[in-house]
Amino acid sequence: MTTGSPTPELDPGTALRFAVLTDAAVPPHWHTQCLQSLAAQGEICVALLRVAAPSARRGRTGVLYDPARRSVALADADPGACTGPVYDVEAGEVAARLAEHDLGFVLDLRERHQDITFQVPAHGVWRFSFPTPPARMAARALLDGDLTITAALIRTAADGERQSLVDGKYGVVSASVARTTDRVLRGAADFPSRAARAVRLRLPHPAAARDRGQVSPATATLGFLWRARLAVTLVSRRCAKALRDAVTETYWSIGVVKAPVESVMDGSVRGDHFHWHPGTRPDTYIADPIPLPGGPGVVYAEEFDHMTRHGRLIATTYSETEGWSGSEVVAQETFHMSYPYLFEHHGETLCVPETGWNNAVSVYRLKDPPRLEKDRDILTGVAAGDPTVFWWDGRWWMFYTDCFEPRDTDLYIWYAATPWGPWRPHLRNPVKSDVTSSRPAGAPFVRDGKLLRPAQDDAGRYGWRMVVNEVVRLSPSEFAEVEVTRIGPFGSGPYPVGPHTLSVAGPHVYVDGKRSVVALSLKARRLLRRLRARYAGRRDDSASKGH
Repeated sequence: MTTGSPTPELDPGTALRFAVLTDAAVPPHWHTQCLQSLAAQGEICVALLRVAAPSARRGRTGVLYDPARRSVALADADPGACTGPVYDVEAGEVAARLAEHDLGFVLDLRERHQDITFQVPAHGVWRFSFPTPPARMAARALLDGDLTITAALIRTAADGERQSLVDGKYGVVSASVARTTDRVLRGAADFPSRAARAVRLRLPHPAAARDRGQVSPATATLGFLWRARLAVTLVSRRCAKALRDAVTETYWSIGVVKAPVESVMDGSVRGDHFHWHPGTRPDTYIADPIPLPGGPGVVYAEEFDHMTRHGRLIATTYSETEGWSGSEVVAQETFHMSYPYLFEHHGETLCVPETGWNNAVSVYRLKDPPRLEKDRDILTGVAAGDPTVFWWDGRWWMFYTDCFEPRDTDLYIWYAATPWGPWRPHLRNPVKSDVTSSRPAGAPFVRDGKLLRPAQDDAGRYGWRMVVNEVVRLSPSEFAEVEVTRIGPFGSGPYPVGPHTLSVAGPHVYVDGKRSVVALSLKARRLLRRLRARYAGRRDDSASKGH
């Protein structure tokens, strides 16, 4: 069993010395997260220079209301949380102050970017790049109807060349400025430590990295009409969401089609071409179809119970003559289970389901088929979403995304000589941050010698559509993939949206999809169940106090 961080250990002797420039009298919380992440990795902050300048961040309050006022990332942090000595300096003193130290890089956190008037360290000056200033970017994205926000950490070298060191694409929360802001800044706060780790390990810069530019804060303010429009947009979206949550429920199902996977990838196979599962038990749905290797027509899936809000694993069967038949629970725990990922090793079928809420990745063996029995944990201390294990180029690989914020965005890779471990983290973890193509969506497959990896595009909402990526580089120190195509939403059939699993088994392709239905009876029964549980708990408390 492997326990530990998804990032590799570093030699303390290679720690980088750096200085920080800021124009904020009191640092926002996400700035302190940047510094704490660097310090936790062993980097040394030799000076934090507070440069006397008007801070654009102080202009957040304005007419009508401040849309980002509830953002935790933008809230004032405890000044004592900053690592390293703090100095108040004038703009003209920056060069002299920095010259006093032997620096690896300068982290420039000033919101209003200034010309570089000091000697650039060996690894450059690092600055964040957002579409608009952090306090405005979420509001702008919501008003413009954007589904994602891109952030980047840009390095300026001594010769003036600019290059992106780390970048990420984060999903917009459709009815919340604060949650969107926190999601983006929480992810971006780790960019400097990721870049510093790459420098210390002497990893080449990603080939896809690029300078995304920077919008001047002076041109990105929100006036009265924009704020009024934003307020109306947020209220209408929240009301619509509240109404949907009150009267409807989402139901998923799994479908199969006998067709080449290329036909599904190019869109010639639509939702009404699939044979959809009729369902199992009342108040449940099924999703995440994973075919049993060597078991014709046997498919494992998640069965989610709307009453308990937990998932368990089932096995069902499909044949071209009889369609879908049978359903048996094969694994159930006290925590949520899903994505029963199956693979073969030395002639034995193993299952690595999603058990992220148990903070571990576990292997189950096929005992008394089709039932599964837990064998052991192979990775602990991680909340892995849809862990996908496969053999490629002489190693076993495990891909997953984190179950916590920013959800479905950061892709982590581990590798080992056997599925039992020990597992080692990829040197670049997380290897990419992209809500549109990170989270696994089924087993990778090979076509024309190319390794194709299904992934989820969760930009619009969870389970919106899929993307198939070609993995062009995969080693313990490198990873790169390019998009081949996107699949869905299907737009037709009984489950027209939400494909987020793609499984290929011989001539068949398995997918899943979803639909929303009015479920007032389910809502009422679930509410009654909660009230009964609450009443029973209070009665037990009263009885215990009486004794």
